Amino acid sequence: MLFYIFILLGDFTVYILNSLAFVLLFYLSYLIFYILKKEINLNIGQNSLSEKNINLFTYILISFVLLFYLLQYSPIADSVVGLLSINHFFIHNMLSIIGYNFIHIEFLHLFLNLLFLYLLSKTIKGLINFDYFLLLFILSIILTGLSTYIYYNLFHEKFVVVGLSGFIYSLFGYLWSFISRRDKFINMIFILMVHFLVPNIAFISHLSGFIVGLVVFYIFSYKFELKTGKVLITN
Repeated sequence: MLFYIFILLGDFTVYILNSLAFVLLFYLSYLIFYILKKEINLNIGQNSLSEKNINLFTYILISFVLLFYLLQYSPIADSVVGLLSINHFFIHNMLSIIGYNFIHIEFLHLFLNLLFLYLLSKTIKGLINFDYFLLLFILSIILTGLSTYIYYNLFHEKFVVVGLSGFIYSLFGYLWSFISRRDKFINMIFILMVHFLVPNIAFISHLSGFIVGLVVFYIFSYKFELKTGKVLITN
């Protein structure tokens, strides 16, 4: 009900949402430049504080996603999904670029995303410091959101896009450089099969997230090599 009131308010609602989005994007942009300028921590795989921070961030993120999922069973369910997802109701709602990451409509989608988020975060924490893990998250939610928002508004008339898959694929993209060629081939076959066989997958979000992961890996490995003269182990 509340969602339809927002629709009736029209331009005022869009103004409020876009103002919030502008503040969030400005702050996240500041964090990106701050992290890129900051000296990297060289104790990769040995910094217990960094690993604890990654664990804590992952648990907080899981908590937020679960909270938004539970809100879908409340009286404001329509508002939560309608205002935070990328959809054809509010096509000029820039807040959805960030918000859609935290919404999951189906339980299976929620379960699989949180499972892979937990497993990949556990895997990656010895190969990246917390600053660059945070950079990975910020870049992925912004760039996957932008690419998804633009793509669906250009090529689809009716759509509702939700899920944290973009960030999960950015974790996978970062880890991609550490696995063997044989494993890369096997994983790529599996990913392509999933995207062709499972309906309604946001391929653009997954692809852009994966690219973000690759880019952050090369930025991090470049600064690491520049600082230490050592090369991160890759295959």
